[in-house]
Amino acid sequence: MEMGNKSASQWLVFTLANQKYAIHVDYVRELTPARIHQIRGLPQTKDCDVGALSLRGNIIAIRDLRTMIGLPSLEKETAEIIKLLETREQDHVNWIDELTRSVNEGRRFTLARDPHLCAFGKWYDGIMADEQQLNRLTNANLTLHLLIGQLETPHTAIHAIADAVSDLVQEGDTSGAHDLIESVRHHTLNTMVSLLRQIRDLLHTLRKPLIVVVECSGNQLGIQVDSVDCVVRISSDQIQPIPDRLAQSGVFSGVSEIKDEGGLLVMIDGHRLFTGSLESRCMASKPLVGLTG
Repeated sequence: MEMGNKSASQWLVFTLANQKYAIHVDYVRELTPARIHQIRGLPQTKDCDVGALSLRGNIIAIRDLRTMIGLPSLEKETAEIIKLLETREQDHVNWIDELTRSVNEGRRFTLARDPHLCAFGKWYDGIMADEQQLNRLTNANLTLHLLIGQLETPHTAIHAIADAVSDLVQEGDTSGAHDLIESVRHHTLNTMVSLLRQIRDLLHTLRKPLIVVVECSGNQLGIQVDSVDCVVRISSDQIQPIPDRLAQSGVFSGVSEIKDEGGLLVMIDGHRLFTGSLESRCMASKPLVGLTG
């Protein structure tokens, strides 16, 4: 494709699984959220072939760029996050049950008392300490951000009762120990469970891909990406040859350093999205790791 001089250095930057990519704006026709369209699946297609949609009377094939380059789809990644939160919820139901059993059986409670040392606490501390990661998880949604922030209070309060229950048992007040456990079970734990369920529902709703409609030689194609960041100007001398470990994807044309952020911006060759075998494109290539600083 001939690229006009005026826009020769303009690139649309987007994100896939925490890595920045860019495609020349000459290929880009429009952006549209996948959630507002009815995408019809096609039989006997590769994983990267999502389906097709009708856009202003044109039928456009939709492909998942994540899957095309060997990454899990956003849908699969979101399902894994939701499953993790379901597991962490059950962990705390089990934690309360085990605390009850330890009182009934007169034995030492051995599960994590420090809220920062349980599996959920480690995940939560990590996500809250990384603003960029939190924004990616929440799709920069304020409601979801606030709901996640509200988890700290009930989670900390649940773990805090382990020492209090132990003290009551040592004083011979097993009835008081049970009352404290049941109060926390029916109030504090329920609050945490309710928050986690709201968070999972919102994650399922918000973590939807964005479709970048691209065009080459009169043919249009929709590619699914996680989010679009900005348009930047990049001169040809800022683009370096593609590293060998990226060449297998078939759609990359080079890399450029990300100013002020570190890491690499991976350049997508828009023409290659339309050419070559779809089977070779939708392959189980190795995920791109270690590109960001």
